[in-house]
Amino acid sequence: MRKALTDIGTDLARAADPRLWTKEHPWASLGVALVGGFAATTAVVPSKRETPMKKLQRIERMLAVEDRVKAAKEETAKKAPKPGFGAQLIKQVIGLVQPALVSAVAAGVRGKMEQQAGDGHDGGAPKPNAPWSQSSV
Repeated sequence: MRKALTDIGTDLARAADPRLWTKEHPWASLGVALVGGFAATTAVVPSKRETPMKKLQRIERMLAVEDRVKAAKEETAKKAPKPGFGAQLIKQVIGLVQPALVSAVAAGVRGKMEQQAGDGHDGGAPKPNAPWSQSSV
């Protein structure tokens, strides 16, 4: 019984071996390979008509998403409360005062730096008029 099962397994392996089939029936093997390749190609590669259709569907989906986002923004803008007169007035006053404040801060920083430079905190460099800074030649 064991020998019979072993023989069946060996015969099945030989029957499924493509090298033996190619030796005995080369034209049939070529035809099978051709049909198999064609079937695999048509399954994997989309046709010329499918590719533009898929692109068109993708574009339509993107446009639909953009339309939904735009509609949601418009709806949110409608629901948002508008600022009152006082809030708008404060915003305008801050916009007018801001450049003056920035200039005042910059002038204060510059004045502080000039004051420190005048106190002798110039990094230890000798002054040009000091007698020890002149070279004797």
